Amino acid sequence: MRPFILLELLIALSLFVLCIPLFINEPLLLLNKESLTLEKMEIQRIAETSFAEIKSKLYKQEIDWKKFSDVKKETPFIETEEPVKIFSKKYKQKYKIWTIKEKEESPKIFRRVGIEIVFTPPNKGKPQSFLYEVFALSIPKEKSV
Repeated sequence: MRPFILLELLIALSLFVLCIPLFINEPLLLLNKESLTLEKMEIQRIAETSFAEIKSKLYKQEIDWKKFSDVKKETPFIETEEPVKIFSKKYKQKYKIWTIKEKEESPKIFRRVGIEIVFTPPNKGKPQSFLYEVFALSIPKEKSV
């Protein structure tokens, strides 16, 4: 009976060594997937906040309507001054605004406006793009006498 104990220990130890990568690999893969999901959620949250700021500027008429054109391709991107920091990565953020449809009822101008917000990762990865549409109204400012 004694000579088999060493063989049994050797088999048990080899099985244990073969299973160690499975016990280490799976939690690491889950952790990486969870961090990527959290990163995507944070980018989406920042995009929603940026959209709210742009929409507010449109409603307050702080953005000049002459700066954006009627065609999406002809409208240049406007890049923000500082990159957005998400989990120690710095993303470049840029956006563009264009007119989808316009209706004029003197003196008011009604527009359906498209807004695209793009986040570019620092490691030349695939940029994430968010598209929004909003209705805006332009009323000429009354001249003071």
